Amino acid sequence: MVNLKYQDRVVCTDPRAESTLTPDKGLGLFATEAIKAGENVFEITACFASVLNRERLADTCSNCFSSVDEDVNPVNLSVCSGCRVVKYCGMRCQAESWASSHKKECKIYKKLHPNILPTNSRAVARMMLEPDNFTYKSMHQQHVEAMGTLSHHLKGMNERDDGQIDRVCISGEGLKAILESPRSRDEFTLQFAKLETNAFTLTNRYSEPIGLCIIPFASYINHSCDPNAYIGFDGPLMYLKTLRDVKHGEQIYISYIDNTYPYERRQEELDTRYFFTCKCPKCLKGDKAREDKFLRGTDKDDGIELAYRQVDMLLAHSSQPQETPASSIRRTESAIACLQKTGKWPITRQPYPRLVDDSIVGYLDSKQYKSAFIFATLRYLQIDPIVYPNQLHPIRRRNTYALAKLALLFSQSVEAPEGDATVDKSHQKLEKYDLHYALIYYSLLRELIETAGPAFLSLTAMFSRNFNDVKIEFAKNGMIPENMKKEIDEEWKKMAKIADSEPRKFSTYYDEYSVEDYL
Repeated sequence: MVNLKYQDRVVCTDPRAESTLTPDKGLGLFATEAIKAGENVFEITACFASVLNRERLADTCSNCFSSVDEDVNPVNLSVCSGCRVVKYCGMRCQAESWASSHKKECKIYKKLHPNILPTNSRAVARMMLEPDNFTYKSMHQQHVEAMGTLSHHLKGMNERDDGQIDRVCISGEGLKAILESPRSRDEFTLQFAKLETNAFTLTNRYSEPIGLCIIPFASYINHSCDPNAYIGFDGPLMYLKTLRDVKHGEQIYISYIDNTYPYERRQEELDTRYFFTCKCPKCLKGDKAREDKFLRGTDKDDGIELAYRQVDMLLAHSSQPQETPASSIRRTESAIACLQKTGKWPITRQPYPRLVDDSIVGYLDSKQYKSAFIFATLRYLQIDPIVYPNQLHPIRRRNTYALAKLALLFSQSVEAPEGDATVDKSHQKLEKYDLHYALIYYSLLRELIETAGPAFLSLTAMFSRNFNDVKIEFAKNGMIPENMKKEIDEEWKKMAKIADSEPRKFSTYYDEYSVEDYL
């Protein structure tokens, strides 16, 4: 019999912050003590209404959120024999999920199978279905009570009448019918509305989106485009980690959106999704902040406006299911070419950084590892230090790890990895630099460990293990990397030359994507 240690779940009993009413932002979260950069403000198990996106149900445990292909803790999954929708990595996760939420939702999923409820509907169903287990029932009731303090913006949705109010009303009515609930449609609609403006993107350990999560206490955190903290996940554990030192009594902020975009784009997204105008220090600079700068000219120049329209059209194709890795690369290269053509677009101004990210993903999917390595080097050396100047930022750390993994791949391969020899011949120029990939890998791991902060995460533990392993491999060859600073510096000089050579000039593929028709 499985020993269910329900008490192992973190209930956020000792947070280093408390909710307080603010003059202009509703409830906010304020530090109850001084907190150093990189420390956790709170940790809490995300077991209330955390659900996976449909596409991740097949490869990710629906309880601990470990996946079959991750580096930290790869798992084997078994499907729930009842609903055939969710999967678990073992008996403990299955039993915990059954006790906390799945017992009641299982029969709903089974009835609908092979159809699967949308992500938002599965999250609201968990809010409305109270567990029978005493421990989880108590936790669920606490969360439900706290949900009553969250804003819903139904009035704003009604006034705007842009389709959002119809979506939450239809979703509420539909889920009420599916659950055969005696509760009113208005109750369901209210929960869908609160989910729209209070939910978090559930991510894996590498800051990659995998689902949706709502924890009321965490939803008290207000927004700033210049935040002093961020929300992350370590498996089922949600944590709030500081990006810089926070004083006792200081309000804690996170960014609700991608704050690397220009002022107008940020304001539009915040107004559309969250119904407020941001007046944070960055937004008070208006279009004078770094995110809005061009090499010369303004966004009112004809060439820049044309590039915006072209790139928007090309990015719209990224969500099409029929897109292949090869067509994704052509689309992304076309978009980069549009920005290059202006002669005014810095690589650190969005959407350039996003296109570099997309390029790396496309090259990896096509097994063009040398192209991926070169673009990851460009991102690491010339983009991330500007776009994410704080080395604690999770996206910067994720990108650093991506480059480290590529360096490890090449350090272990005598021959070019499969795909490079036939698809990626144009990047034989990497060979002329004769990079010592193991030293690059070592230095990147060292950076990840040094910038991890004091709070323990399983990903940091993996970095430490890998770091020790690579030092052992060096020792077997009579080398002590700690004493090889000069050699490491030489490798990074080579890496800087590689970054300086990119991004090369790309051609557009207008015929394929019908840019002229769009314009």
